[in-house]
Amino acid sequence: MQFHFDISSNQANKEANPQQLPQPAGPPAPLGERVLEVLQQTLELQRQQFAQMNQLLAENLNHARAAHAEHMARWKGIIGRWDKDFPFLPELCKQVYPMMEKAYVKMIHSMVTDLVDQGDDAMESEYELMDFIDKNGVRLGQFGHLLGVVGAISETAPPQQQQA
Repeated sequence: MQFHFDISSNQANKEANPQQLPQPAGPPAPLGERVLEVLQQTLELQRQQFAQMNQLLAENLNHARAAHAEHMARWKGIIGRWDKDFPFLPELCKQVYPMMEKAYVKMIHSMVTDLVDQGDDAMESEYELMDFIDKNGVRLGQFGHLLGVVGAISETAPPQQQQA
């Protein structure tokens, strides 16, 4: 199968009608003015992009705030329904949260120092990588989840009254 493209007709039209090409109006601007114009256009485009990024960041922040408020409202509802059975749960969660947080950070520190001690070839083989994940991944993931739950419940506690 062969294809034949005829491009001579386009070239002939351009050569036959040179008036169709846009002609510059007047003498060309000096190089400094052209550079300045390009820089101003670039600056204006950057301003527009910066404004768009700010708008997207503001929308993202508002979405995160709304999601957090919804999450906290859900926990407040749960705690409110069970307030008679577990009246001190939020205060107790607020009390143990710093201890859990410290334990979580200790786990991360232990994991990181173990890796530093093993050196650059700590996870070179697939076996070593899977062993590392089995040893640390589940514990950190589950403890992180527990920390999130206890932290959310502790935020539902009413603010403590300061004594005068």
